[in-house]
Amino acid sequence: MDGACSVPDRLVSRGEMAVWLWNMEGQPSAAAHSFDDVADAGQQQPVSWLSDRGITTGTTDTTFSPDNGLTRGQFAAFLWRLAGRPQASAHSFVDVAASWQQQPVSWLVEEAITTGTSPTMFSPDNGLTRGQLVTFLYRYKDEPTVTINPDNPTCTPTFKTVTAKWNHSCAVRTDDTITCWGDNRYGQADAPGGTFSAVSAGWGEVLEFNVPRSCGLRTDATITCWGDNDNGHTDAPGGTFSAVSAGSHHSCGLRTDATITCWGINRDGQTNAPGGTFSAVSVGSHHSCGLRTDATITCWGANSSGQADAPSA
Repeated sequence: MDGACSVPDRLVSRGEMAVWLWNMEGQPSAAAHSFDDVADAGQQQPVSWLSDRGITTGTTDTTFSPDNGLTRGQFAAFLWRLAGRPQASAHSFVDVAASWQQQPVSWLVEEAITTGTSPTMFSPDNGLTRGQLVTFLYRYKDEPTVTINPDNPTCTPTFKTVTAKWNHSCAVRTDDTITCWGDNRYGQADAPGGTFSAVSAGWGEVLEFNVPRSCGLRTDATITCWGDNDNGHTDAPGGTFSAVSAGSHHSCGLRTDATITCWGINRDGQTNAPGGTFSAVSVGSHHSCGLRTDATITCWGANSSGQADAPSA
């Protein structure tokens, strides 16, 4: 559901794309598809129509993968097939390697539907956002005249989560953007653009380390951190995550494979995350604790006050 705002930076799934194209074309009827993984009732006819028109053959013979993120390269192919697979002169992008993307991307360029993400890049493997999808469809339809209803309410997103540490705070809005406030001497309140599912504000000890910063979990499951970067505090690792926690001297992320990765100062071993699988992680000043998938707790790092002596179940 969109809620009060259109959320233009939110990534589009393959199932959502099917609905958008089907609506644009007047919701035509089609014979039922044969995919066994399309559970959303609202996606049945759209996916059936895509299959019937030869716009998609699915990700396998039996799956359409409606919940998978839609890439720019995939959408180029879908829109090209919808247009009837027209021929076009070769594009000049240097990053389009897949053979099945060559003509679709060339056609997008020739029809002025895209100018790429730079003069030499199309970024075919990047996820397609709602804003990009709307723009491509608008250009595909020859930029029709649009009337804006003056009575439409102004988008005023509210908040769904908040975090406060030391001298600044951050919150995730209901449109999935982040806003921060408070002290900004180290850029800790300069939240980045894009969409996020979670945010964690970190803090520092003024007399020892000035490391105020925050980390956010993006909706594409990557982590971005901002603020003071002494000792690599904002150098978030690559890969995909399901949670992030920012502390005083270090931060940790729970990966989508249920393992933990930590970064930042490691003076007390606080970034030496243990092996095994976890369902949650929380970062303190010089130590961290993780909830294992077997429901036990493991802590690591400084233990001068027994803070890493996790109790037994």
